[in-house]
Amino acid sequence: MSTYEELYQAAYRQARRYVADGPEEARHLPVLSERLAGRRTAGEYVLGVFDVPLKKVVGTCLPGRSPAFAGNFMPLLKADSELAAKWMSVCRAHHEEGLRDAIQVCEYLGYYYVMEGHKRVSVLKSCEAYGVSAEITRILPAWEEQDSDVAVLYEYYQHDRRLPVTHMWFSAPGRLTALFAEEARLVEPDAPEEHLLTSRFARFRQAYHARGFTALPMTTGDAFYSYIEIFGLAGDIPPAAALRERLTACARQWRFASAPAAEGVSEEEHRAALAPGLLGLKPRPLVLAAALAAGPEEDATARAHGIALRRLALRWPELSLHIRTGLPPDDTAWPVFEELLAEEPHFLFAPAPGHGRLAWRAGLMLPDAAVVHMSPEHHPDRRLSTCWGQPWEAALLAGALAGTLTKTDRAAVLTTAPGSEIPEAWAFAWGASLTNPRADVFCCEGRDAWRGVKAAFALHEVDTAWLPPQADARMANLWFPGVYACLCALSRADASVADIWAAAAWHWSAFYMPLTEAALSAGLPSAGPFSGGAAACRRLSMAEGLIRLHLVETLLAPGTRRLTEVLRAALAHGALPPPESPPSNLTALRL
Repeated sequence: MSTYEELYQAAYRQARRYVADGPEEARHLPVLSERLAGRRTAGEYVLGVFDVPLKKVVGTCLPGRSPAFAGNFMPLLKADSELAAKWMSVCRAHHEEGLRDAIQVCEYLGYYYVMEGHKRVSVLKSCEAYGVSAEITRILPAWEEQDSDVAVLYEYYQHDRRLPVTHMWFSAPGRLTALFAEEARLVEPDAPEEHLLTSRFARFRQAYHARGFTALPMTTGDAFYSYIEIFGLAGDIPPAAALRERLTACARQWRFASAPAAEGVSEEEHRAALAPGLLGLKPRPLVLAAALAAGPEEDATARAHGIALRRLALRWPELSLHIRTGLPPDDTAWPVFEELLAEEPHFLFAPAPGHGRLAWRAGLMLPDAAVVHMSPEHHPDRRLSTCWGQPWEAALLAGALAGTLTKTDRAAVLTTAPGSEIPEAWAFAWGASLTNPRADVFCCEGRDAWRGVKAAFALHEVDTAWLPPQADARMANLWFPGVYACLCALSRADASVADIWAAAAWHWSAFYMPLTEAALSAGLPSAGPFSGGAAACRRLSMAEGLIRLHLVETLLAPGTRRLTEVLRAALAHGALPPPESPPSNLTALRL
């Protein structure tokens, strides 16, 4: 074993290299009193004795000790100095019997500054120890709304002012609160709130460091927050092998989120995006998988997607198609996703709004698959592709029709399409103003509002409305699946549906058919926004057929039908951009 003098010399060389290579302002230990100069504080609190990680011990409280140590806590004085002799004595005690006495530190913004015990910290850091016992005095910074570090720290204080800040530090406020809220939802009423979270984090942190992910530009707390976003807090941390697999999947997300933002993708690339780029590597049939949820909100969606997918099997019998139906609309559907992943699909489709996390997780667990979540919400920092239509276009056309058809110059809209990026009510009202400058439009929000708005519609003499099929029994069983809204004539007496003039419907074949044809075609590029780890955001217009407005032509005059086609063509050519603010003819009804 090396002598203690040799250990000191090794630590001394580390210090000299640190000083030589580092920037001038960071050569010596940071001094807390200098950092606090000119800053307001809100008091000091003695927390007691806790074990703290040495990587969080970063400086000294007073300037007297700073010149003796480099910024990495290694000694800067030569071997014949008094510091060297005491350092070697501490090192001997550490190796022979262990260091038992707690050091004294001040905690400020999640980091620790040594008041007493500099040599013990130096020795332990030179031996690559993990932590040290410390008596902690917390210096509370004054609240500063613009300082994210202070905001994160106050989240800890709101939870428990007595706990030290150890490992779980975040780069942005809100994440700790979200983790505590998730924990509170899962723990037993009498269980200590921090137990579940800290036990999960301890297992995660150990595996995270063992895999060497600390080189990523993120805190361990941020990595844990992302892990919980993907895999959830429920259930125990899995055994080592399964946890390694999960961390490998998460690393794809971490690297994706930390990479520079991708440049914009051209329309040509978007149209060729659906080639999976994997067929040349896997000489087998194209494998498509879909997870369709069940429930009151998902039935119509699942039926529309199921019909579109089965048309693929009729068109291309050589496809390997795996569809699972009746899934729970939440995270408990994960076992079925795992079954689909076992088929090694080239594409995995998740149409249910509640399966966003599962789709994200699936794409990370099977990186060669192109996983697509049908959702209007796209998170550019997530390694997950999304596809959605633009319901505002159909609403604009319906509003233009309503402007020509209303006899009272009063129309109404009950917002229908989930997650419309442009409010349907805005587009509907603007469309009505294009064909009838006198038209007033009233709007209500929510699919469950219809029972309460009929009287209000009748009171305002509304005779034309854009409504979801659930609003009236006449619309409950329409001619084809996928219908999500109808333009209706209302009875002026009680606002009941008298006639249906048009219906907007999703046609997911317009998405699946080009995708499959492109994937089966020869000579396509081997990569695209939906493959190779990219996260494409596809937004299909009415011109591409994902959403269509079907007219009941027998009830509409030829001139009205021609006007609709002119406006449809204008939308296709970008001549009718979406409204950027609520039109002046739009009034929200307060029930």
